[in-house]
Parts: sequence; C-alpha cells; structure tokens
Amino acid sequence: MRNGKDMNGKDLRNANLSGVDLSGVDLRGTNLSGANLSGANLSGANLSGADLSDANLSRADLIGADLRMANLRGTNLRGTNLIGTNLVGVDLSHADLSGGNLSCADLSGANLSGTNLSMANLSGADLRCADLSGANLIGTNLSMTNLTNAELRSSIDGAVCRMDFGGWSICIRSERTSIECKTMVNTWWLTASDAEIEMLDHKALAWWKVHGPAIKSTIKCVMEKKC
Repeated sequence: MRNGKDMNGKDLRNANLSGVDLSGVDLRGTNLSGANLSGANLSGANLSGADLSDANLSRADLIGADLRMANLRGTNLRGTNLIGTNLVGVDLSHADLSGGNLSCADLSGANLSGTNLSMANLSGADLRCADLSGANLIGTNLSMTNLTNAELRSSIDGAVCRMDFGGWSICIRSERTSIECKTMVNTWWLTASDAEIEMLDHKALAWWKVHGPAIKSTIKCVMEKKC
C-alpha cells in the first residue's frame, strides 16, 4: 500500500496486514480490531480514533504515528517502536507493551491500567494524568518521565520511577529508594543530613547537592501515589 493512501473509516476487522507498509496512511476512525499488523510499518500513519482493540501490533513500527483517542485495549504491542508517538488519551488498558520503546511518547491522560509495561522504555515520555493503576512496571525505564498527577495505585513491583543522574542509577519505590547499591527507607532520604549523605560515598555529598532536590521531589510524588 502506498504512502498517503486514504483508508479512513474502513472496516478492516481481523484483516491480515502482517508486514504491510502503511507508513503515512490515513487510517482515522478505521476499525482494525483483531487485525494482524505484526511487523507492519505504520510510521507517520494517522490512526486517531481508530479501533485497534485486541489487534496484533508486535514488532510494528509506529514512530511518529498519531494515535490520539485510539482504542488499543488488549492490544499486543510487544517490542513495538512507539518513539515520539502521540498517544494522548488512548485506551491501552490491559495491553501488552512489554519490551516496547515509548521514549518521548505523549501518553498524557492515557489509560494504562493493568497494562504490561515490563522492560519497556518510557524514558522522557509524558505520562501526566495517566492511569497506571495495576500496571506491570518491572524493569521499566522511567528515567526523566513526567508522572505529574499520574495514578500509580497497585502497580506491580512498586518501582514506579527509575532515573540516572550523574552516572548513578536511582530506583524509587513507594517505601524505599535505591541509589546505586544504597537502599534506604524514603523518609531517610528526605531527612538525611549532609554528614549522613557524606558517609555513603566520598563523592556522595557533592552529587547530592546537585541532584538531591529533584530526587526528593520525585520521592514525595511517588509516596503520595501509594495505595
């Protein structure tokens, strides 16, 4: 199928479109529920308002696609490339996004409840006001992710934020936070004195002076989302 082809509003339920080139195609409002789109090229496609529920999009290329208000409930998106994709307000509840690349994607207001996001890359993604309740966040990369007003109740693993500042890895959970190999309860990180921080590592205090305020702010945000 050639780029730019107008297919908006078509009924393509259960269609086999595996490996098909649909880059740049207008698929607004198209019914693709149950369709096989594994390995398809959908980069730059307009899928706003499309029904992709229970479709197979594993390993598909969706870079730059417009998926605003699309229905992706229960969709297989394992290993899918969604870098920079517009997913504002999308229903991704109970979808499988394990191992997917959603770096810098706009997921503000999206429904990700019960979604499998294990080992997915969400670095730099916008998750403001998104619903992540019950989502699987095991091994998820959430560095530099915007989680303002996101719903994180009952998320699996509780590792709701991962960051990397100055070469040191940070994993923030609802009760404990790990910075490199040092794990402490969140209240310790929030109230630790300079002397206590300095005892952790000879470089810790200088590093904490730069990155501590942002880390403490994130810890407070995560704690507020605890169920």
